[in-house]
Amino acid sequence: ISTHSTQNKSLLITNASVWKWTQYQSSLKNLREISEFCIQKGVNIEVINGIITEISTSSIPRDFAEILDANGALLLPGLIDAHIHVGMLGESQYFVDLSNCFTIESLLHDVQLHENKHPYLKCIIGINWDQSKLGR
Repeated sequence: ISTHSTQNKSLLITNASVWKWTQYQSSLKNLREISEFCIQKGVNIEVINGIITEISTSSIPRDFAEILDANGALLLPGLIDAHIHVGMLGESQYFVDLSNCFTIESLLHDVQLHENKHPYLKCIIGINWDQSKLGR
């Protein structure tokens, strides 16, 4: 957002996807874990006079001079001092989080759901599963 174009204006950006660090930020043991949990979808961003004043996944109940629907597009800061591995975003679609699987059946179920959701993938990578919790 250019501060010049938004001076004395209010802007609401709706339905954006934003890069978000999670609890894995300080734990670099597995970069695949990081990429799986870094995109927050359905984000609303309030910009007042060129300054981001609120970021929320809830609606922001105010009147705005302009409303821009991002349609799920990835919103990044101006790439000035921003550092992310954009390639990991595409790769993360191959990952299915299996941390809530406690039986082989639930593991197979979650993998099948992921396959149904992404039928074009040639492979699926399961992450975060714990063999000791699978009951066998």
